[in-house]
Amino acid sequence: MKKTFAGDLERAITEELEQLKKRTPELTCLWDLLLVLQEEFIQVLQSDEPVNLETGRLTGSDEAWKQVHAYIAGMEGAVLQRAIPLWTIYSLLERTAQYYHQAGINSAYPKEKAWYLSLEQIKLMEKRKVGGAVRTVHNHLWGQLGFAPFMIGKE
Repeated sequence: MKKTFAGDLERAITEELEQLKKRTPELTCLWDLLLVLQEEFIQVLQSDEPVNLETGRLTGSDEAWKQVHAYIAGMEGAVLQRAIPLWTIYSLLERTAQYYHQAGINSAYPKEKAWYLSLEQIKLMEKRKVGGAVRTVHNHLWGQLGFAPFMIGKE
């Protein structure tokens, strides 16, 4: 049941990413990277046997993320229009990590518990990487406004 729900959840996120890609084509490099990662993640969930979770494969290489962050940092104009979709995906990643955390701590089986908690960590790593893009956009917004538009606090 949990695995089926997880697959449905990840497919729904993939659909949302595809919609975000259509609405904000200027962020295609980010959406393409996240869509590839989603495909990999769904394949792991569909596997009938335990799979070695390769973090590089499931969260993207540092080089790929550096390119995405550099691209976003170099973009001009329409910063707020980029912030909203980034907040959306950041929130989705946070919520899915929470789901995997709950699935893990509510599992009676040690292997299943470890599996779901590992999936949580993968989603948290991915969230942190998207968070870098969010912070870049926030910095642009702050520069345009001349002050921080949001409460500054810890995540």
